[in-house]
Parts: sequence; structure tokens; C-alpha cells
Amino acid sequence: MIRKKGAVFAAYLMILLMLAGAVGCGSAGSGPTAGGSSAEAGSGSSSAGTDSTASESSGGTGVVTTAGSAQAVDQGVIAEAVEAARVELEAGKDWSEETFTASITLSGNSASVNGQGVQVDETTVTITQGGTYLVEGSLDDGTLVVDTDKDTEVRLILNGVTITCSDSAPLNGRLAGKLTVTLAEGSENILTDGSAYTYDDAEKEEPNAALFCKNDLVINGTGSLTVNASFNHGINAKDMLVITGASCTVNSANDGIRGKDAVIILGSSCTVTAASDGIKSSNDTDNDSGWIYLEESDFDIQAEGDGIQAETVLTAESGTFRITAGGGSENAAAHTDAGGFGEKSGARDPNGFGGKGYFGGRGQMGGEMPSMPDGAEVPSMPDGAEVPEMPENGEILMKPENGEMPEVSDDDLEPAALEISSDTDAVETEENEVEADTDASDSKKAMKAGLLLEVKGGTGTIDSADDGFHSNGDISVSGGSFTIKTGDDGIHADGTLSISGGILVIEESYEGLEGQVVELSGGEAAVTASDDGVNAAGETMSACRLVITGGTLHVNARGDGLDSNGDIEMTGGEVYVSGPTDSGNGSLDYGTGCRVDGGTLVLAGNQGMLQTPDSSSAQNSVTVLYSQTQAAGTEASLRDADGNVVISWAPDKEYQSISFSAAGIETGKMYSLYSGREKLCDIDVTDTVTVVDDTGAASAGGMGGSGGMRAPGAGKKMQ
Repeated sequence: MIRKKGAVFAAYLMILLMLAGAVGCGSAGSGPTAGGSSAEAGSGSSSAGTDSTASESSGGTGVVTTAGSAQAVDQGVIAEAVEAARVELEAGKDWSEETFTASITLSGNSASVNGQGVQVDETTVTITQGGTYLVEGSLDDGTLVVDTDKDTEVRLILNGVTITCSDSAPLNGRLAGKLTVTLAEGSENILTDGSAYTYDDAEKEEPNAALFCKNDLVINGTGSLTVNASFNHGINAKDMLVITGASCTVNSANDGIRGKDAVIILGSSCTVTAASDGIKSSNDTDNDSGWIYLEESDFDIQAEGDGIQAETVLTAESGTFRITAGGGSENAAAHTDAGGFGEKSGARDPNGFGGKGYFGGRGQMGGEMPSMPDGAEVPSMPDGAEVPEMPENGEILMKPENGEMPEVSDDDLEPAALEISSDTDAVETEENEVEADTDASDSKKAMKAGLLLEVKGGTGTIDSADDGFHSNGDISVSGGSFTIKTGDDGIHADGTLSISGGILVIEESYEGLEGQVVELSGGEAAVTASDDGVNAAGETMSACRLVITGGTLHVNARGDGLDSNGDIEMTGGEVYVSGPTDSGNGSLDYGTGCRVDGGTLVLAGNQGMLQTPDSSSAQNSVTVLYSQTQAAGTEASLRDADGNVVISWAPDKEYQSISFSAAGIETGKMYSLYSGREKLCDIDVTDTVTVVDDTGAASAGGMGGSGGMRAPGAGKKMQ
């Protein structure tokens, strides 16, 4: 939330910015990154190796790119790979007619082979040529190795296989063009490693997973696979990983399921417990790589890091998702909720300072300068500079005599953004993934993408310490039903957040919906937030927009209900806001304008920082200031001359003001205001924006108190 300020206040703002910089990001232990946390802790962070604020996608076969990213993903490439994976799904269902190159029987400390292409050295069984191999039995301390060449395909049919290996990968796809692991129908297969490896390749630290594949890996069939990885990753393919029709349980000391170039999971069941990320595609350098596609599968993920993380595009087509990331919302990093000092977006300091270098936001700046935290020192002024005199009584927020704010440009409002490293993960290369494998990330998001997160369907329950859905680029929600509890943002996009369908219930969040551009055109969303409910925030005010054309949105926010650093535009849909009860925030907060041309809008909250829609709106609005606080659940309604209810709503919290905008509110007509069944007054609608008290008397516009000045414009600003 950026609020415009006149030039008369510039000196005071500069001092406060200096204070925020000195205290909020000074010595170790007091800044936004103290204690090992990174910029990912904030909702405005970049967390998948991409520093971006705007992305571009041209549909199902278009190219997804993001400003600042070296990568691009052709959606046609994804579609082609998914169709190929469907073939693998069918191929895994029936293997009875297969001609086996060899049958391998594992027997504790030995193995026997019937066929060719297999070498046995005590408990090391190595497949040296392409073909199809049936594997049965168990190895007490051994390994099954595939070592052919980069152009050869090998298929392993596991029919009740248990392999334990104390010092390497139980199943090691050392070299093959493609390795397919088919789980025989009804079979249970278990791979377990030890806590230390003797590497095949010490420089690259390979193998690094209990089920490791140097190239493409396919897991199919209708049996089950359990992977217990005590050393590093559970399942890791260095190229593409495809899981179709299988049931997989992975317990991992690092990432659970990894496909460096891509991950496709169709018609499967995946239960993952991981000390780092649950499911991950990590290629952050090659085009058309780093993506994940999920369809008609069941996911139960407990991850200390991210639940599901794609370096580029993450598509949830359908399925069931139960994801707990970072221990859940109860393990969230400390935030400054509504009432603190500093902008919310970006890395957040528990002491209240931080943001993207902007001034304003939650600060209680209505009359006194903020006090310094204990132990902090006031920075010295530059040589020759003088501290400007404070106005009498220390009141920075003075209402101009004519009641209008001075015009200022965006250049006056936007200090340089605070530069914070956006990612703690090392960049991965084909030659060396060691740093990326061993560096711990502070990101604890449920679903995260670097370029685009698409939620097209499915059902899910999300509980994350960090964001529920996160993208460094765009997010598109067009279907599905998800319940989200998070210690940070419910849904956060650095670029555009678009909701066109589905059902979203954000039960707990710091901020509910956030993006540089937030577009609501369909679906249903209910948001509960300890700060802003919906926030359109970014590096520049002119780029920030909240656009509502359809759908239904309910907001219960302690901070601002609807907040845009730039414009708010509404032409359709239904929006109901139970806003803040304190005077430092408002149900509606915009930087440059709020135009309502259609739809239904109801805003309940306090009177201290009240803003109304602009008088340029095509649809009328009525705002009522109550003389007494209305209890939570008290229905407020407007009725026409015939007693018909034009619009009504019972806010979730107590409220001192309410604003209505609906098609049935017409200029030149009289309406009756009801509180429950009691008529309070008649209201004469004489203009596009009508503001009255609960006797029906017109109320003059003023300016909000704490939190910084409101933007100039035609909307009413109440004192």
C-alpha cells in the first residue's frame, strides 16, 4: 500500500526512510535476512531462481516467459510429453506377454540369472545391455545397477523386490538412454539405503538417491513402491521423470521426488515425507525444462521445504492434494500484522521494518513520529544537511485548507526498491548439482513455480509456513477446490494473479491474494487475512491493478480489505469485505483510483481510513457512517420506496461504516437504511458517491488518520 504525499512532507519521509533502512536492514540479527532467513520469507520474494515481475503466456501451446528469466517454456513441448506419458500409463498395465531378456532372482546375499545381459558380483547385480528384465526376491545389502549406454532403453519389471544397500543406491540407473521401472500388479517393492554413500562419480556426487537414474526415468505399473532414503534424495532422474499408474511412498532425507528436466505424474498415488522439497523439477538453465505436470493423482506430502516446486511451469490439472510445507502455518516466521511500521510486500522484519523500500503501509503516522526500537540508534545526517523543523504538535498528516491533496507524480512516490538476494539455492548445472543438493532453502511454500503456476482442477488441503500457491511470474486458477492455511500469503504472484474459476477458501493467511495485477473473473473465493485481504502491489504504482469482472469474493481482513497501489476496476462479480476494526487500515485502499461500473460491492469497516469508489464510476455507491459501532453479524440493508431489498449483508465483524455499490442504487431516488429489522433513516441518492451518517444527513469528506496519506482523487476520504 503506497500512499501519495505532498512535497511539503518530503523531508520527513526521507528521515523515516533512513530510519527504516538503519534499523530494518542494518546489522546481522536485526534485518530482514537475519537468522538465516532469505527474501523468500516475504510475499514479494523470488524463490525459484528467477527475479521477475511480469510474465507472458499465450495459451495452451504458447511460450511462457518471464521478465528477468533466462528460461522459456513452450507449452506445446509440455503437451507432447504428457501425451507420450499416457502411452507409458497403458504400457505399465500389462507385461505378461513380454519376452524377457533375463529373469533375475535375488536371494539375500546372492542372485541368480536366467538369460543374458546381466553380470553378478556377489550382491552387485549389473545390467549391461538393453532389454526387458524380470526381477524378483530380495537383497540384504546389495545394489541393482543399470549400466549400458546413453542410447539404450532398459525395462525392469519389479515383482516383489526388496533391496537394501548400506553405502549406495539400491537401484542405480548409472547409464541408460531411458530406464523404465514397472511395478507388477499387486506387488510390493521396497528400496532402502544407508546414511552414507560410496560414489560412482565423486566429483558429481552420484548416485545421490535411493532410486537414481542418470537419464530419463519412467515408473509405471499398478503395484507399489516404497523408497526409504536416509542419505539424500528418494527418487531422482537427471532428465525427465514420469510416474504413471503407480503407488509410490517416499521417505527422504532431502528431496522426495525429483526430475531435473521435468516431472509428469498421471493416475498415480504419491505419499512423500521429505526433509526438503516434496516433488521438484530443478533445471533452471535450459529452455523447455524445469516444469511439472500433475493429473488425476493423489498426493499426500509432508515437506520441510516446498511441497511441490517447479523451476518454470507447474500445472495441477486434476487430482487430490494434501500438502503440509515447513511444518504448516503454525511454524510461520514472525510478521508485522496490521498496525506495524513498513510496507508489507517483500522481506519482512519481525520488528516491523522492511518491504520493497516503500514508505507508508501499516505505520501509525497519524500524529507522532515513531519511536525507535530498543537499542537502535538514530542515524546521523549527511554533512551539511539539516533536519527540517517539525510542524507544531508533530502532526505530519495535516489536512490542506481546501480539503484536496496536492498532485504529485509517481517519481515522487517510489524510492529505489531494497535489493535483497532472492534465492538461497545454488544454480544447478549438468556438470555439478552438489551445491544445489546440499544447500538448504528457507522456502516453505506448498506449490511454487518460477514462471507460471496453473491450477486447473482437483481438490486440496494446504497447510504451509510460507505461501500456499506462489509464482515468481504468474498464477492462473481456473478450477478445483482448495482450502488453504498459511503463515504468509494464501496465493502470491510476482506478476499477474488470475482467478477465473474454482473454489478457494483461505482460512488463515498474512495476506490472502497478492499480485502486481490481480484479476478476478470467476469462481468463488473466501479470504481470511491478518493483514490485507487482496493486495495489488509491485515496484511501480502504475503497474499495479485490481480488476474484478466476475466471481464471488468474501474478505475478512485485519488490514486493508481491497488494496491496490494503483487502480481498482470493477465491472461485475460480487465482493463482500469485513474490514479492519482499527483506525489504521481501511476496507478499501487504492493509490490512484477506484472505478466501479458494475457488480455488487459491500465494504464494512472502520471510519478512520475510509475510502469510497470514485465519482467517475458508472455505478452509484452509498456510504453510511454509524454513530454507534454495529455488532458482528448485524445485517445492513438498503430498501427502495416499495420496501424491496436492493442490497444487504451481515458483516463478519463489528463495523462503524458500510459502503454499498449495486445496479439498483439510482440517482434521484430515496432508499431506507435498515440495521437488522430496525429502520435507521432515509437516504437521498443525489450523486454517484453519496456519504451520509445514520440519520441520513450528508457527511463531508475528510482525510484518514494513521497509516500515511491517501492518494488524491475523486473518492471520498473520511476523517
